[in-house]
Amino acid sequence: MTTDANDLRQLMPALERVENNCGTVPATVIADTGYATRDNVQQTAQRQTELIAPWKQTVSRQAGACARNGIEAGFTAAAFKSQARGNELLCPAGKTLVLIQQRIQHGVAQKVFEAAARDCGRCQWRTQCCGKRAGPRRVALPVESAAMRQYLKRMQRRATKKLYQRRAEIAEFPHLWTKGVQQLRRFSVRGVLKAGMEALWMALAYNVAQWMRIQKTAAQAA
Repeated sequence: MTTDANDLRQLMPALERVENNCGTVPATVIADTGYATRDNVQQTAQRQTELIAPWKQTVSRQAGACARNGIEAGFTAAAFKSQARGNELLCPAGKTLVLIQQRIQHGVAQKVFEAAARDCGRCQWRTQCCGKRAGPRRVALPVESAAMRQYLKRMQRRATKKLYQRRAEIAEFPHLWTKGVQQLRRFSVRGVLKAGMEALWMALAYNVAQWMRIQKTAAQAA
């Protein structure tokens, strides 16, 4: 139970509880795309736990920032192609952006590229590409860690995608039973402690209902 607006930071505490309860860390954890962050990838790798969670596409991740800066959808960083072993970028207009610096932004290493002022100044797509920026276009790209590169490669495998499909029946059905069948769509008490107690009773009720269903099925089979 948490008061956080977003639960992406709850993955590691959940793994810690699994370790405390079971005496070992899980070999694999399957989560939805909201938990797919670089920090979670790095921490699960350090614990030798394989994280399976779809990575949100770069275009989607950049959409909000680009919109705020007046950059249209077709000119996000994803539209710039890597060249010269990652030291240059090629823009949608075919012009070259060169590497000007490397920095740490929000804890993530980044390469920053910049176009030539003359190229942007006479480009027909300047408004759509540069947006509110007065100078030439700049693009910052993350320098992915070894753990992150391994994770991205893993998420492209067919076996990984097939395994992820199991998540819906395992993780989503309890929510459906609680909210849809039992109509327990909101807490009836206030405060983290009291809400946590109510959530625990919901979980116990679900477990008992499933135990009764399994027992009935087993009796009929016999």
